[in-house]
Amino acid sequence: MISKWYLLENSNDNTQIASSNSAQETALEPKSSADQINLTSVIDDNNTSQQGEVIGEVIEDKQVKDAPIIAPVTKPEPPKQIAGKKTHKVQLAAFAKQEKAKQQAAILMEKHKNRLDGIMLEVTKIDTGSSGIYWRVITQPLNETLALSTCDLLKSAGQDCIVRKIRQEL
Repeated sequence: MISKWYLLENSNDNTQIASSNSAQETALEPKSSADQINLTSVIDDNNTSQQGEVIGEVIEDKQVKDAPIIAPVTKPEPPKQIAGKKTHKVQLAAFAKQEKAKQQAAILMEKHKNRLDGIMLEVTKIDTGSSGIYWRVITQPLNETLALSTCDLLKSAGQDCIVRKIRQEL
């Protein structure tokens, strides 16, 4: 079987290689569906370039439309655990009604699933005295470094948050 290798160049100066066998023909698609493909040279099995000469069938300029791009599937890494005492929590929201806090906790958990990276959200009751009772949407206890980096990541995604130090019970 004779194999031919075509060196293809698109309009964005990205070079691609496509092979053609007598049994089947395979070509790499350009990254953008609007890229124009031009045949620039042919390389045969002896790795010699024959500029302008095409062995076998001539490939003409063609416009590729709607070429799907398939990304490799990778398994996400397990949540990062940083050593240290778990002395801080990240607060994402606070509500006067417990039911509203629970609803928002579920919404925020889904919305920021990748940013939270396995960190769980919980709803805690806070009695502020004269201001009344509030329900906080807050993370599980974290060490200070992880709490600060998690809050920074959430802020970069447009989510307000504050890092709170956990009061130690005596």
